[in-house]
Amino acid sequence: MELTAQQGLKITSLAQLVEMSAQKEILLTSGGAYVRIVRGDIEVHAPGTIDIKGAKKTLSGPASMDYSNRPLPISMPAGLYDEQNRLMTSHGVPLQDVAVEVDIPDKGKKIFFTDQDGNIPRIFSDKPGGGKVTLVPDELIVPPGSDKYSPSKKS
Repeated sequence: MELTAQQGLKITSLAQLVEMSAQKEILLTSGGAYVRIVRGDIEVHAPGTIDIKGAKKTLSGPASMDYSNRPLPISMPAGLYDEQNRLMTSHGVPLQDVAVEVDIPDKGKKIFFTDQDGNIPRIFSDKPGGGKVTLVPDELIVPPGSDKYSPSKKS
């Protein structure tokens, strides 16, 4: 990744620290001078003056600090197909906590429950089409004010 700015670039942490870490090398450069951190060594070079100021200066023996890099987040590979279904009444009311069976070719059947918005989890597949979503039979309770329900009548 490369970050480039036409004018100025500022990185600030108002409450904590700014960390920089690299597996091989960190290089800071400007006007021909540079500071390089590589293989546990620090190189400071300048075509002009190197000015070190401080009320107290300490030069002591070797010390080091290990830093473990965090793993990069894992994203879904490009080219996968995905689908998410939302179950609602004919009036647009989400069906919450409804059991749904999802059958995906080559992956088998799984049971999911809808969330508060009527969504089932997003399903990923290597190839398009062929999935099937079925409501799992359950006792039907129709709360007052919901869609009308008329049981089928045998003739």
